[in-house]
Amino acid sequence: MFFLSIVCDVMLYTFGRKYYNKTKQIQTQALLLLTKDRKRSVRMLKTGGNMAIDKKKKKKSNKTSIIILICAGLAFVGMIVALVLSGITKKNPDGTLGNTAGNLYNMGLFCENGNYIYFSNFEDDGTLYRMTKDCTKITKMYSDRIRYINCDGNYLYYARVNNLKASGGSIFTLYNTGLFRIKAKGGAQLVTLDTSPCAALLLCGNNIYYQSYAENEGLRLYTTGTDGKKDYMITQEAIYPACVHNNSLIYSGIAEDRNIWSMDLTTGDKQLLYEGMTYFPIADDDWIYFIDVEDYHVYRTNYGGPKKEVVAKAVCTYNISLDGRYLYYQADRTDDNHIGFIDLKTGVDTRIADGNYKYINVTSNYVFFTTFDETTTYAYATDGSKGFLFFPGKAK
Repeated sequence: MFFLSIVCDVMLYTFGRKYYNKTKQIQTQALLLLTKDRKRSVRMLKTGGNMAIDKKKKKKSNKTSIIILICAGLAFVGMIVALVLSGITKKNPDGTLGNTAGNLYNMGLFCENGNYIYFSNFEDDGTLYRMTKDCTKITKMYSDRIRYINCDGNYLYYARVNNLKASGGSIFTLYNTGLFRIKAKGGAQLVTLDTSPCAALLLCGNNIYYQSYAENEGLRLYTTGTDGKKDYMITQEAIYPACVHNNSLIYSGIAEDRNIWSMDLTTGDKQLLYEGMTYFPIADDDWIYFIDVEDYHVYRTNYGGPKKEVVAKAVCTYNISLDGRYLYYQADRTDDNHIGFIDLKTGVDTRIADGNYKYINVTSNYVFFTTFDETTTYAYATDGSKGFLFFPGKAK
């Protein structure tokens, strides 16, 4: 009987304190009957044990159901949180610029950010592609035909020009033109920022400055937040937003003059920097480069001073390397048209190729330029060490 009592206590400990009273009743009854009817007492013990086990299983089943419900609830909350966060636009540090001024003056067809170059693939109707900085691992990101690519690491901003597609654009696309944003990593999650026809644009900080077209009004300069909020017109003048230096937009006048002006992007205050017939100004800490529309030479002038130097003669477009060392240009000299570059430290002028080229876009390793008929694009090392035909191919 002592051994039977120990067994019952072990069963009680195993199955929990919840069933203590029931188990002790069974134990007592079994002990009383043991001397009279050993078989009945053993059967009673087994029955009571099975009852406790059944209740234990039921308890485990209830716990499992509760755990499943909790997990499902957490998953649902996670989905809601992810959905909310996906609608929140990530902020940029002050001074973030989406592309270089020189690239934007050349249609902004290439844009480097981090380890990637985003570009408009002429072999696939100008749609959006991405590749690594060594021009490998090329992938398609979106089917829009694009210009004026800007990137802040989180998002890509661009002007959609599907109306210029060879196919004429898709009838299933609600807007064939406009200002749009997609994710830089993985693409998609398209956000419409403006449905009006959009020309040049520049990302600066958490705002986009862009030319928007309205019928009977022409191009005007607008701004909007990277989240598409606070959209308003800055000026009726069709200012080309490309160059920002020290939080000021550097631009050539359009409506009343062709002088170089600066506009503080916080206060809106304007300051005259240079008087002359200019366009395509690019500013750094020491110089302002520009093309003079009277002779089409590239000049540079210092801030607030009378100094003016000729850098390249008779050009129709130009760009400057990211480190400020080289100036790339397309010479328009009747019988000597060519593309070349000038070392701004030594003044050495190097010819790259004879002929007519355009869309000079610069990245850290390569300069990209396209034949005038837009059939071929070349990639040329920024230091002039090599060059090759750039054929990114077409995604299937």
